[in-house]
Amino acid sequence: MNISKKAKKGKYPKLEVGDNVRVPVINKIHKGYKDQFSMEIHKVEEKNRGLYTVDGSLHPRKDLQLVKGNVIKAPTKTKAQQKQHDIQDKVGKSLNNPEVKDLVGTRTKKETKEVLDSGRKTRSQTAASQPNLRSRNK
Repeated sequence: MNISKKAKKGKYPKLEVGDNVRVPVINKIHKGYKDQFSMEIHKVEEKNRGLYTVDGSLHPRKDLQLVKGNVIKAPTKTKAQQKQHDIQDKVGKSLNNPEVKDLVGTRTKKETKEVLDSGRKTRSQTAASQPNLRSRNK
């Protein structure tokens, strides 16, 4: 039995010098929902023995994603829209955070935002400022 017939071989479209490509994004942990390739489009500068030069660095064919046609960029948010989104994201994360969460678990988004803005210490901040039993005995 010939093993090369059963092997899964990557079939990538051929790249030429001047083609538009995307390079891989390096994530600390590989997750399926994270972007695998950058949003920036680069041009292939040179091809040499199966390696492609893109922006001065060498990449094998499997690391490049060919981009065909016109690319429509996503609209960028204004600073005010981004700030509002960041506040909503911070409040949403704080609702489920045990450090900020109240004991009963009935705090609303508005109350959580007020607690975050008030400068009140959270449980972890108060615990860090107070010495524990082990540090007092030493």
